[in-house]
Amino acid sequence: MEHNEETAKVIARIRKMLAMANDKANVNESAVAASMAEKLMRKYQLDMMDIMPPEQLYGAKDINSEYQWTGGKAAPWMEWVAVSVARLNECEVKYDGYKMAMGFQFVGVGPDPTVAAEIYKYLVGEINRLAKNVQGRAAINSFKKGAGHEVSQRVRELARQRKADFESKSTGTALVIHKAALIAQSHGEFQYGKSKKATASDWDAYYQGRRAGAGINLQDQVGQDKRGALE
Repeated sequence: MEHNEETAKVIARIRKMLAMANDKANVNESAVAASMAEKLMRKYQLDMMDIMPPEQLYGAKDINSEYQWTGGKAAPWMEWVAVSVARLNECEVKYDGYKMAMGFQFVGVGPDPTVAAEIYKYLVGEINRLAKNVQGRAAINSFKKGAGHEVSQRVRELARQRKADFESKSTGTALVIHKAALIAQSHGEFQYGKSKKATASDWDAYYQGRRAGAGINLQDQVGQDKRGALE
């Protein structure tokens, strides 16, 4: 695909940002670079195949992982959020560690796991923040479960929209397939359990959490791009 001079300069800038995003010497700078690259791609309506073919863009050396520590055992709602965020960012995720050193390991290609981990951290932080207004352990747990359900469903819907849009483009599909193959070659196949029917000890608090989850701002963290816009 041919690009005009302005777009060619933007592509060169994005390539530099992606190189910075893959440099793990500074995690914060890596996350910022990945976010800036994504915003420029949205602004100029570019996707990764416009930057370079997948085989040139990523190889086995570009497999990365990012941890978000949970301390002790993670609650089910945290797992729902983690899996939905991983799917959105073309990553895999597993719960790993020992005793109090437990956490979610996001595995992906290039900057994807860094972005996924940051989004996960934000969403879990927002749910915990909102739960501070709830009284009683049972109500708090039910509230978080409801909020986690709602947020994970919103993120999964966005992931489905992006996947459908990608499948309409041979270039986008090629990149997704290439990433999945690299992850499988490096870490094998990831196994996920089936979703369970929602249960709660306090259904009023659960539905309060659903409403709160519907109000959490995904716009700034997850963003919009031509593969699928947030509601």
